[in-house]
Amino acid sequence: MTPEIDLLSVLYLIGAAQGIFLVVALLDKKIVNKQANRYLAAFLFVFTLSLVDEFLFQSRYFYDYPHFIGLIWPLEYLYGPLFYFYVRELTSIKLPIRGRKDALHWLLFFVGLMLAIPTWVLDPDQKITMLYGLSQAVTGEVFRANVFDGLATLFVVIQIAVYIRLSFRHLRYYRQSIRQQFSEIEKINLSWLVTLLWLLLPLWMLYIVDIFFSDGLGIGNQAGISLHVILVLIIYSMGYMGLRQPSIFKLEQAISTLPETEDGSGEGEKYRKSKLSDELSETLKSCLFTAMEEHKPYLENRITLPQLANIVGCTSNNLSQVINDGLGKSFFDFINRYRIAYAKQQLLTPERVPVLQIAMNAGFNSKSAFYTAFKKEVGMTPTQYRKTN
Repeated sequence: MTPEIDLLSVLYLIGAAQGIFLVVALLDKKIVNKQANRYLAAFLFVFTLSLVDEFLFQSRYFYDYPHFIGLIWPLEYLYGPLFYFYVRELTSIKLPIRGRKDALHWLLFFVGLMLAIPTWVLDPDQKITMLYGLSQAVTGEVFRANVFDGLATLFVVIQIAVYIRLSFRHLRYYRQSIRQQFSEIEKINLSWLVTLLWLLLPLWMLYIVDIFFSDGLGIGNQAGISLHVILVLIIYSMGYMGLRQPSIFKLEQAISTLPETEDGSGEGEKYRKSKLSDELSETLKSCLFTAMEEHKPYLENRITLPQLANIVGCTSNNLSQVINDGLGKSFFDFINRYRIAYAKQQLLTPERVPVLQIAMNAGFNSKSAFYTAFKKEVGMTPTQYRKTN
């Protein structure tokens, strides 16, 4: 059959070319988050290969190169581990040596290799019959290859669901942790990555529809086409955002006190070993309030827990206990409460200072962060507060 390059084939080629560009950019030695970006580059490279595979299928070049059919299919098992390792590397200070435990993440890839063997050993005509569902009689070898391919696809569907959940859990723990250390988190809260994860959920369901239900629903290949076009946009958006993401744990050397395990056991164990007495807790609380009133450290837009602990004259661990347990707040919320109180005073001055200027003076780095924090604390926007008072 003569190959035909249609609009969709061209889109696949453009997507593959864009993928190569992003892979090279992510591997640039000058880019921050080097190890995390290696995982992201590997993820994008695998996806780029899948786009080349889709191009060969859509344009029917597989008729000329049938030996390539099924060659990269086992690589689908790498999507989940590579994405999870990217998230884990991006959000961890110092990863423990996991060795065998990490090796288990690659186990399904080798299972995928075994399941692909029945496809690889088919002759060229049998591969074409299997891939394009031609009407001629299906031999036992083709039937067996189809069965093994179905099992492989089922395992991929389950694996992707597991890794989406693992990534959500790790990101949730990370976002909770940075609130205990930083007063400014807008650039490091990875909200873009959380959004992309939420977008992957309906795409995962669309993938299931395409693989298992498209024929029964009479939608043919439309679900698969939609899936790949949307995935190109989402995954390459992730690549660009990865290039722009600042290095999180190089902002402050002092964040070595941040818990390193996502199960939260690190912080709990640390507190049990150095639990403050009630007397010492009250003393530190008094010192903290005095420092906040006299030094006004909350006006520093990048104040961190270790820096505040240095002002108070105690360890980061002890100060964290005072704020978390004694006051029932995260470091982020504690600092913002003082900033909002300062901003409320400024909003009511006769000079009518612009809201943005007040936000900057109060220690916020952006108008959006100020509005979000103000509405959470006061229940209305700064502009509304000024008008009603």
